[in-house]
Amino acid sequence: MGTTAAAVIGHIRDDPRYLTAGFLTFILIVGQVWLRFLESFEQFAIALAFSMGTELVLSRICYGKWPNLVSAYMTGVSIGILVRSPFWWPYAAGSMLAISQKYAVQYRGRHLFNPSNFGLCMLLLAAPGSVAALSKQWTNTPWVMLFIFCLGLVVIARLKRLHVVLTYVSGFVLL
Repeated sequence: MGTTAAAVIGHIRDDPRYLTAGFLTFILIVGQVWLRFLESFEQFAIALAFSMGTELVLSRICYGKWPNLVSAYMTGVSIGILVRSPFWWPYAAGSMLAISQKYAVQYRGRHLFNPSNFGLCMLLLAAPGSVAALSKQWTNTPWVMLFIFCLGLVVIARLKRLHVVLTYVSGFVLL
């Protein structure tokens, strides 16, 4: 293996976003094959294209450089999975809103909101008659829920964000 390939593999291994994107892709494939939870492949492709396209354009305008598209990929996949609408435009608008807020709403050089959650919430607020959120992705089978839970814990721990999850769970139990 050449030094360039080794460097790329090392970079991918060291950046936890690639692990997250890999797991998200795995969940997408399994969920679509097993449960057919995408509204349509075309709408999913629109969400992905607009998410990645918006990231490319805004990064070039704001920073003058080409971005790493892994975050935009994850946002597009999430919008494609979570949004429910018979129309194509919510997938484009949700993706564009999600990525745009990363550049518009920042604190200390970092965006404040989860991009896909932001895009979905804005769609639900602006067009409740045209857009709904995915209400059920997986079955209620205990082994499936346990698998997703364990997979999520691995990803969150690798991202060093376990404190966020534990705070949410503690608050949920407390309330």
